[in-house]
Amino acid sequence: MLKISRYMMVFVLWIALFISESHVEAVDFASPEVFDPVFYSNNHHEVMSHGVSTPEAAKQHWLAHGIDAGWQASGQFHSKEYIARYPDLQKAFGNNYRAAIQHYLTFHSSEHRDGLSTIQDFEGRWTALNHGIYIGSSTRTGGAVDSLTWNNKEFINSWDHGRQMQMACNTNKYAECYNPTEAGGVCDAASPTTHTHIDWVHVHGNVMESQVHPAFWKPVKPTSGTQHDCNYGRLCPAHHGYRSTYDYPFHKKITIGTHGINNCFEFEAIDRQTKTVEI
Repeated sequence: MLKISRYMMVFVLWIALFISESHVEAVDFASPEVFDPVFYSNNHHEVMSHGVSTPEAAKQHWLAHGIDAGWQASGQFHSKEYIARYPDLQKAFGNNYRAAIQHYLTFHSSEHRDGLSTIQDFEGRWTALNHGIYIGSSTRTGGAVDSLTWNNKEFINSWDHGRQMQMACNTNKYAECYNPTEAGGVCDAASPTTHTHIDWVHVHGNVMESQVHPAFWKPVKPTSGTQHDCNYGRLCPAHHGYRSTYDYPFHKKITIGTHGINNCFEFEAIDRQTKTVEI
């Protein structure tokens, strides 16, 4: 009788494993819930440097390398962060990021689990979330908003450097030169870092607030006032003696869900005299 029971237990376990493996095959690991080719390419310098330039190439790179490396491929999900957020998933999956993705795609809706943290940075990224709207920023883009995702679609990204949702100002009539830009200067376009200096970033739930010293779009001489102070020659790297970072701080606050409208966000640009511009 005991021998039969053991056989039955082995049989049940085999069936469970078979069903589990079959279920894994049915999961789309490139689902828009966990993968966006533009976000993936923009967020990982290694992908750009390897010449991955099409959505299909980004997808194949993700399936072959990104998943098992635990890379983030969407503005609304990160396998590492998903595991770190929930103790039961840490115990169940450890560093098995493929299993974490499978779990998220299968159970996150019914178990009411979020795919990102909204209280702190994680591997150089911050995310604010409310009512299905994800707003993300990163150290690579100087704290500028480089991702806005809703309903599995990214509406703001870093595909065209300098056009993230960010603060910038014109401090001289030669705007391209004297244009302090939160996301970084022209020399930062294909770089894993930025010349913008991040003072601090705070995120709590649906609110993101930050202060930075932005990079000049093009490096300038220590003096200013004429077009000849701009580095119009060889742009990158800057000539010796040219400055890359602006002295004046940029301070912003973003709130998702405002004035009684859930799917609306408020962007406040705040200067040192506490004047506020709302967008």
